[in-house]
Amino acid sequence: MQFANQTSPTLTIIVRAPQGSCLSPLFFIILIADISEWASIALIEGFADDISATIIDDSPQKVIAKLEKASTNILKFMASNTLVANDSKTSFILFGSGTTGTPHTHIKVGNAMIKEQSTIKLLGLTITNDLKWTEHTEQVLNQMNHRLFLFKHIRDLLPEHTIPTVADALVTSHIRYAMQLFVTPRLSIYEPQTSISKKFQIVQNNVTRAWIKAKRIDKKNMKIARSDLRILSINQIAICSVLAETKKILDSNTIPWIKDILMERGTTSITTRSNTSNKLRSSQSNSQKNINGFINQAARLWNSIPEHLRVPTCTYSTFKRNVKKWLLSSNIP
Repeated sequence: MQFANQTSPTLTIIVRAPQGSCLSPLFFIILIADISEWASIALIEGFADDISATIIDDSPQKVIAKLEKASTNILKFMASNTLVANDSKTSFILFGSGTTGTPHTHIKVGNAMIKEQSTIKLLGLTITNDLKWTEHTEQVLNQMNHRLFLFKHIRDLLPEHTIPTVADALVTSHIRYAMQLFVTPRLSIYEPQTSISKKFQIVQNNVTRAWIKAKRIDKKNMKIARSDLRILSINQIAICSVLAETKKILDSNTIPWIKDILMERGTTSITTRSNTSNKLRSSQSNSQKNINGFINQAARLWNSIPEHLRVPTCTYSTFKRNVKKWLLSSNIP
């Protein structure tokens, strides 16, 4: 979620555990738990065995110098824990003004020279140095069309009650993954629909036709079909994804800096209607990138849901279930 807001050149290096390692995931996490203490100059983030070190500065030269220093400290940390870095699985990418285009920079990590990449794969996301989602969405669409082909061919072999589960597992779950990053939700038909949302909706429509055994020539109304099947549109799934992530941030403080922005009330001690109704702070940015970004969309969507869903006592599972009910009964496209 941070990527779209970076203005300074940013470099990310990915360090992974050696393939075939006998370390269990838990033991590996224990081993690397204090890696950030060794590389305090960088922002260290990790998920399982994917560790990234990020440096933010006002020039690529400063970023690279600091990252090489951080890399040296990371290698010292690994050596002290009898771990070995795998050069082939180490990569870096630069974000920021003047860093897009053909990569030409190298960074020294130990005895290896790691070449700058214009694209990296991180936790299933394809991230490019121009911070656009074109390449990622095209890859997802190709996967979805392949899965749609499989779904069509096994549709008649499946018991009717298993169809929703299979359709969700094969197609919808993959569309839903991280879509709050690249699909801009809309609350009415009068708001513009992005090209990404349109492409995903076409795939979902094809899945729905296969589900109900209809052909395109039948000209079935997809909105009515989704209503009958009690499934959300792509736009509604995006809204649900953003709201679910916002709920986790507010209740569990999963991303503290985003929670601070959303909950900022200023210095006034006056109790306002916004405070008592648990509404969030909306961004005043004029940048279209920030307007379409997660933070602004999170506040906008959160403030649009019924007040009883915004209360802190509402559990996460109840919240998701009731948000879906609200969306299905609404006029939101």
